[in-house]
Amino acid sequence: MPIEIKVTEDKRVDKYVKERLSYASLSEIFKLFRKGNVKLDKKKVDGNERALPGSTILIYVDETALKESSQKRVEERTDALTKSSLTILSEDKQLLVVNKPSGIAVHDGKGVAKGTSLIDLANHYGKQATPPFVPHLVHRLDAETSGVLLLTKNDSYLKLMIDVFKGGKISKTYRALCYGYFKDRSGTIRESLERNSSESRGMIMQVSKAGKEAHSEYRVLEQYNGAALVEVKIFTGRTHQIRAHMTHIGHPLIGDSRYGNPEKDAELQKRIVQPLRVALHAYEIGFPLPPSGKKVTFTAEVPLLFKELKKLFR
Repeated sequence: MPIEIKVTEDKRVDKYVKERLSYASLSEIFKLFRKGNVKLDKKKVDGNERALPGSTILIYVDETALKESSQKRVEERTDALTKSSLTILSEDKQLLVVNKPSGIAVHDGKGVAKGTSLIDLANHYGKQATPPFVPHLVHRLDAETSGVLLLTKNDSYLKLMIDVFKGGKISKTYRALCYGYFKDRSGTIRESLERNSSESRGMIMQVSKAGKEAHSEYRVLEQYNGAALVEVKIFTGRTHQIRAHMTHIGHPLIGDSRYGNPEKDAELQKRIVQPLRVALHAYEIGFPLPPSGKKVTFTAEVPLLFKELKKLFR
């Protein structure tokens, strides 16, 4: 029996099929259209047609087989990504410390393919461990930001780590490549941030007295011709804090599509091989390890993109 969809609103046929077969890949869905396995009111369609209220869409597919095929594909992709992208910096019975690559979201969400988020990779790793464990994210990083990320192996240790964060006992240091010449080699930025939206750049954080307190401190490590390598420590954990703060003082991060300089970024992209992304890296994190309170520090070396960009400005 085909899968039957009763159309309730004016929408393209392929959108209805994608929603109903949400577990399937786009290639699997397009294959159904190519084979003529999708019909609108008994007529074969290619997916671009609009389905009007009252119409019926029929999908001729073995859904059990499609689900099995899709699940196998996700597992194979997750396995390959785990082996290539899950770099473990430290691991014990309670804590897993990884170096998150740029371009990988920390958790599932809109636009994130199944099995590709950092938590998916950690879950895959945990299932194969001895003994197996279920990882929990202690904190988060933007998808484009690389660097040190903490996960716990159980819920009880997660609560202890959350207490460490809430108690302000955590030290987080980032490395960033910023545009411009810094007259001041160091500085403190105490500017509250408020969530806003932009039609062209999506959700952004802007400096506003009505926002939440945000505290960052920066130090120039190396000044180049038109750019600088900067160390930034944050004392609050606001969304996009470093990106918004550095743009506010006139030094946007290289490769930052939301807060940066798109014209300069476009010129840079012509001169490098790998895709340009926001030049922000969670370099180091330190905290008292519960329950002993022993101070530990974890460091992740900056990615190759930083080294490639630095050469262009020297």
